[in-house]
Amino acid sequence: MAEPFSETPFLLIWKNPRKAMQLILASNPRYLNFSLAFVTSIDRLLFQANQESLGIHHDYIQILGLCVLGGLVYAFFWLYAFGAILHCMSKLFGGKAPFSHTRAALAWAGAPELLSLCVWFALLLFSPEDTFIKMTDGTSLLFLYLIMFIPTVWSLGLSIINLQEAQHLSLGKAIANWLLFWACFLGLQQLGIFEVRFY
Repeated sequence: MAEPFSETPFLLIWKNPRKAMQLILASNPRYLNFSLAFVTSIDRLLFQANQESLGIHHDYIQILGLCVLGGLVYAFFWLYAFGAILHCMSKLFGGKAPFSHTRAALAWAGAPELLSLCVWFALLLFSPEDTFIKMTDGTSLLFLYLIMFIPTVWSLGLSIINLQEAQHLSLGKAIANWLLFWACFLGLQQLGIFEVRFY
């Protein structure tokens, strides 16, 4: 049975991610895992929809619906298929914790992407018809990439911290673990496996 949290992990993850991860792993490693993976999956699909300019041929409501449905599938594969790959790789570096801990590390690393999701909804609120058309104006494009870049870098930092805590790895081993994982992930994408495209 899951133990109650002494502090709220969702608030703690922003100011003390290491302590937040320790708290989650000690109390309930499954806490909000799929919800976080689902939300961050939607964020990634919204970005892809913009890059492919889906708004030229489709209504933004249709695109949103597609991203929500696709987010469910993406989140499942991200947590369980790629989570399994990350978990097996962590064993090569001396990790000994269960799979549930690796999934928690993976899911909570995506928490900063909630910030970029908020930006997407702001864009939808003020300019829904243009949200899913790739920007060509230099200033607008730079702004879009900047707001996506900051949460992404933050997530990368959390990924390392979370995996350290989940699998009790050194900093060097956690970084090497993630580098190997991303090399595998990008390699599979090059082969057309798990490549996210609408067309």
